[in-house]
Order: sequence, then C-alpha cells, then structure tokens
Amino acid sequence: MISDVSLNSLIASLVIGAPQWMVPTAIVAVALVIVVVWSYSKAGRGWPLLASALKLTAIVALSICLLEPLFSGTRPKPGANAVALLVDNSESMTVRPDSTNELKAALHGETAWQVRLAQDFDLRRYAFDSQLRNVDTFNRLRFDGLSSSLQTALQMVNRRLERRPTAGIVLFTDGNGTELDTSELVAGESKNSIPIYPVLLSKVDASCDLRIDQVNVTQTNFEAAPTTIDVTVIADQCDPGAAVVGRLVSLNHDDDEKKDKAEPKVVLTEKKTLASDKMELAFRFRFRPDRTGLNFYRFETFFENEEASYEKGEARSELTLRNNVRSIVVDRGGGPYRVLYVAGRPNWEFKFLRRALDADDEIALTGLLRIARKEPKFAFRDQGGLVDKNRLFEGFDNKDEQDVEGYDQPVLVRLGVETEEELRDGFPKTAEELFSYDAVMLDDLEAKFFKPDQMVLLRRFVSERGGGLIMLGGQEAFVEGSYDRTPIGELLPVYTSKRTYEEDSKIGPTMRWSLTREGMLQPWARSRSTDVAERRVHEEMPDFLAVNRVPETKPGASVLATVTDGAENSAPALVTQRFGKGRTAALTVADMWRWSLRREKQEQDELAQHWRQLTRWLVADVPRNVEVQLSPYVPSRPMSIEVTVRDKEFNTLDNARVSLKVTTPTQDELQIDANATERSGVYAASYSPKDDGCYKVVATAIAEDGSLVGTREAGWAAEPATVEFESLVPNRKRLEQIASESGGELVEIDELDAFVRTLPNRKVPVTEPWIYPLWHHPSVFGFAVLCLCGEWGIRRWRGLP
Repeated sequence: MISDVSLNSLIASLVIGAPQWMVPTAIVAVALVIVVVWSYSKAGRGWPLLASALKLTAIVALSICLLEPLFSGTRPKPGANAVALLVDNSESMTVRPDSTNELKAALHGETAWQVRLAQDFDLRRYAFDSQLRNVDTFNRLRFDGLSSSLQTALQMVNRRLERRPTAGIVLFTDGNGTELDTSELVAGESKNSIPIYPVLLSKVDASCDLRIDQVNVTQTNFEAAPTTIDVTVIADQCDPGAAVVGRLVSLNHDDDEKKDKAEPKVVLTEKKTLASDKMELAFRFRFRPDRTGLNFYRFETFFENEEASYEKGEARSELTLRNNVRSIVVDRGGGPYRVLYVAGRPNWEFKFLRRALDADDEIALTGLLRIARKEPKFAFRDQGGLVDKNRLFEGFDNKDEQDVEGYDQPVLVRLGVETEEELRDGFPKTAEELFSYDAVMLDDLEAKFFKPDQMVLLRRFVSERGGGLIMLGGQEAFVEGSYDRTPIGELLPVYTSKRTYEEDSKIGPTMRWSLTREGMLQPWARSRSTDVAERRVHEEMPDFLAVNRVPETKPGASVLATVTDGAENSAPALVTQRFGKGRTAALTVADMWRWSLRREKQEQDELAQHWRQLTRWLVADVPRNVEVQLSPYVPSRPMSIEVTVRDKEFNTLDNARVSLKVTTPTQDELQIDANATERSGVYAASYSPKDDGCYKVVATAIAEDGSLVGTREAGWAAEPATVEFESLVPNRKRLEQIASESGGELVEIDELDAFVRTLPNRKVPVTEPWIYPLWHHPSVFGFAVLCLCGEWGIRRWRGLP
C-alpha cells in the first residue's frame, strides 16, 4: 500500500512571504469586519446573514493575499538522483502465463510510470539471473535464466551505486532466490543500504504441483544393499487418490560408450497414492550400485496416468516439470584397498577369508604367514662349528650365504604381494612400507613377533595414518599373546591384562553367536536386512568352540556381538572403537570357519559376506594419498575444489603439481591446474558449471621429482532449477523482509503509478528548493471577486441597503 506523503509535505511547507504586513493587515481586516457586521446587524437574519458572510469571506481572502502566502519546499533535482529498476530474468518468472504477461506489460518502455521516473530521476535498468547486467530496455527480456541470484544482484547494484545519490531500487522478482544463505538479503550494511521497493505481482491461486523437496544418500558396508536413497516429494493442491510414481534411473555408462548412445536404465520404481490434496510422499530405494567409484542417478516423479506426457516433456496437470527431476551422485569410493593379513601359523581362517575377499574386486589381500618359528643356534657333532645359517637350506638353488635363512629368523610365506621386494624382510619396518596398506589383520600372533619399533609404527598407522586394525582370535592372541602394556594392546578395544578373568568369565564349552542391540544397528555387522531374518541366521549358525576370553572392554568401545553358552554365560565376541584417525576391532572367536562349513544352503555363504563387510568397514574411511573436497553446490556460484596431497609416509606434500580433469554432463573434458594454498599440502581451484547434470572431477598429483603420488575422483550434481522452482508462488514474506530491512516498502504491481507519484516526496539524497506564490494565483482573486459579486447580487435582489 502506498503511503500518502504529499499532503503532509505541502502543509509543512506553507510560509508567509510578507510577515511585515501582518499587523496592518490584521487592523484593516478587523475594522472592515466590524463595519460589515454593524451594517448588517439591523437587516435581520436569512439572506442578510448570507450576504454578510460572503463579504467577510472576500475580506479575509484579500487580507491573506496581502501577507503573500507561499508554498515552499524541496524536490528531487532532475537527473541528480538515480533510481534502479532491477528485474529477475529467471525461468521461474514465466511459470504462470497471466503473471508473466502482467509483468511484461508493466515493464514496457513506454509505460507512464517509467516516463515519469525518467523525468525526475537518472533511471538505471538492470536484469539478473545468474549474473547482473545493464539493459537499455526490458522489452527484449526472455526470462530464461537458469538461476536467480537475488542476494548477489542486490549487493552488486548497491556497490555500483554506492557513490551515486540513489533514491531507491525498484525490484521485480518473485522472491524465490537460488542462494542457500538468505539470512542477509539486503545489500551491504544497513546504514549504507539503498531503500528497496519490491513489486509484488498480482495474487495467484495455487495450482497442482509435484516437487522434490529433499534427497538423502546413505551408504553402508551391507553387501546386499549398501546404498539407500531417501527422497521426499511434496504434492501440493493435487487430487486425492491420484497415484504418484517415483523412479530411480541410472545414468552410468561405460567409458568407451558415447553418452548419446547410452540409454538410461531404470533401477527401481515405487508408487504412492495421495491421501489428501497436500502431503509429503517418502520414497526409499535400497540397492547395490552396479560399479564402484562414482555413480550417477536421476530421480523422477510424475502422475501414473500422465507417464506418456511426462516422457514427452509435457506438463498436463502441473505448471512445470522442472522441479520433478533431481540428479544424484553416489560415491562408492575407489579401490583397490590393500589389506595386510599377518598370521602366526597356517590356519583355516585364512582359507575362508581369502576365498571371500577374492570375490571383491575392491579388496586386495596380501598375506604374511609364519610357517615355522625361529630356531635356537646350536652345533651337534658338526665339523663346521656354530654357524648362523640353517643347515637344512644348504645346497638348494645355490643361494648365497646371506640369503640362506638363519636360525634366529622365523620362516615366513608371502602371498599376494605386488613386487618381489614387498614384505621380503617380514613385517614392515618403515612407515612408507606399512602406510601403503589400508588395514591390518593380526591372527593368532603373539606380541613378541613384533619388535618395539614395529609396534610403535603400527600404532602410528592407526592413529596418524587413519588405517584400520583388527585382531582375530587364536591360541596366541589377546591375553594369551601377552599384549598387555604394549602399543598394540593400547590400540585394541579390549583389555589384555592377565588378571583373574579365568575365574570371573568361565564360559563354554560350546557357544552361540548373537548380535547386541548396538550390533543390530550396524548394517555391516548383519547378514540380513530385517531383524526377523537376522535372528533366523543366528539360529542356524553352528556352535563355536574356541573363544579368547578378555577381562573387559575399554570405555568408549562398542560391543556388537557376544557368544553365550548353555548356562547363559556370555562374553564379548566382536568389539570396535575409534582410535585417533583410525578404527580398531577385536574378533575373539577363533573358529569362525565353522560357520561356512556347516551352512545348510551352499549357495548362501554368510561367513564370506561377513568377512567382506567387516573388511569394507575397516577400510571405509581410510584416507588416501590424494583426497578431494568439494564445496556445497550453490547455483550461480563457482564450485570450490580442494585437493589434499600426502607423501608415502602420509605427511602433507608441498611443491606438488596437481591437475584436475573435469567431465561435464555432455562428456566434454576440461583441464584445470590447482594452485597451492596457505595450508600445507592443500591445493585449490574453482570451476563454474554451466550445464544441468552430473559432473566428475579427477585429481592427479605429481611429486616434485616427477613421480605419481596418486589420483582421486569426486563428483557433484548441478541443478539450479531445484531451488529456482522450489515454490511456484511469489515469496511475499521474503519480499517484505527485503523492504523492511532496507527502509523501503512493498508495492503492488497495480499501484506502480501511485508509487511513482509519491517517490519524489520521499527521502531523496539530492534536492532543490521550489517556491509557489499562492497569492499570485488568479483563482484566489477570482474567489474574492465571486464572493463580493454574490454579496452585491443578494443586496440588489432583496433590496438591502
């Protein structure tokens, strides 16, 4: 509503031009009034009274003219003050044809309100969508912008006009900006901000609309369905009983397959029925992605009876289909993840573990098995005397003396090594060698197997490198392995001291496996997706006979599984905890292989699934030498890409050369160099996406000596229409906020002419004085003469003296 400021301004500017004539004028006027009253006092009432009133009125009017009354005030100096017209050129302005036509008619260059503004002000015209630009006329606006950077546009206009006297900004928008942060919509600080006058389009009625509100992606190490996508769809003003379809489509295609030849593949479909005209629909898709690394999907929603129209891109019952689609990026990580398995003796556990992990292409298992302990040095009837080398290996393969195994060294077998030098000297002795693995498994191995430096190195592997560590049960594990008061014992989630645990925790001889309440909440610890099916698996599991008993679990550790004997005595079986940047676990059952041997259905190997899920959990959050972090996607703003580079010992690496390869939704590739930042080992670059869809970036780091440090990929979905069409009705609340915070006012579009007329009388930076002599106006004298003529006519007509 436009405030009535004109009348108040006029009254406040009324002044007397000849104040020196005030006393003489008053004396003469009083004298004349006395004479007129005396002359008509004997003529009676009625017509004589009217004649006297007319004459007195004429005397007062002429007396006022003697004082020279003036209207004096200020007005905007023509052309000295700027007024900015800021128009939203985004697609959301065309959702409703009636409102679009109304807006185009109001913005036509020949409209009266624009002509009036150009007469009094320096008129500046701007249009904005993703960027702000000057325009000469609004007649050529197409309203096809992919985003609406309302906050940025206001800030830029304020900066452009901050040194220019400005009366205000007239804003034409629906108030639905695409910035994520709308807490500060007024440009600049409040003391310097320009008054903003948002123009509200005519009230429109709500129409049926389906829109995607939220998308959440959850990933677990549950093998059957490791990815869950939850989508919330809002149906507004739609017919109850209508069937709504939610469809998940895969956009993945082979690298050698052209995008235009790749047909989208429907992964899952769900159908919901509307119970009311406005409600939220929750769609949940649980599935296993068809490949590791980055996966791209698209969620679509539409009415079941309008599927044919939707496929053609035609909206029947809805105003637009732009908010019915959402792209989704699922990052399953990139392997292979390297796992080091170290065992004190050959056992069946390694057989089933290796068989299970061979089925996972993302896990590379390397084994180090001790097949014989180190032997004491002795000489018995030996002419050569006491020697270091083992006589059993003499004469084989013509080995050099230094290559023949010694008595004081264990006999180790390496399995799955990548090079001849890997693990040649046994368990890694340097950080460079150990940190090349993502997880370590210790099976039936005593603490004396490790040297003190190797124990400290393993502790650093977990706490600093962020690796995973698990100890499996066995004859020389946990308490039996004498790990108490060692760096490895500190890593474990259970205590390993030799206290009176034999008396306090008697259990056996047979034990049953069961998950705790906390274990049931961990998808990777389960074999089935439902609680009923999971309990059935536990019932079918065989009895276990070998369990390492531990005194107790450490504070902060989580007991995910227990074993219970026939007397209901229980002991922890699977315990986990966080340690520094990594994680550790303890599996106290030493004969897990029985689970696979005695399974009823040969086609379902729950033990193999258990090993794969457990190993995936161990390596899930392990940092790599090259890590990529992406800023949240904000329409019309460039993506910030940060790459963290670490050397082989996982120290931050400076002076590296980092290149980024960005693949667009159209499969175009662009090379970008990342520059070093103030933070050690961190390199940054920015990229502005132009097309809607999914983007992939591959970071490659090259060390200063030219060696490859590593590569890493990441991705994001760019969809400005998601926010642009979040609401199809003008956001009145946001427009009112803009007006109140800037000192402006909300203007209805049909009141533009009235607003323009009152704008010169508002607070304007540059003004000029103006004076209007009221006494010099012919109408004043004409009024006085008319009153005198009226008085003379009455006297003649009624025969008064």
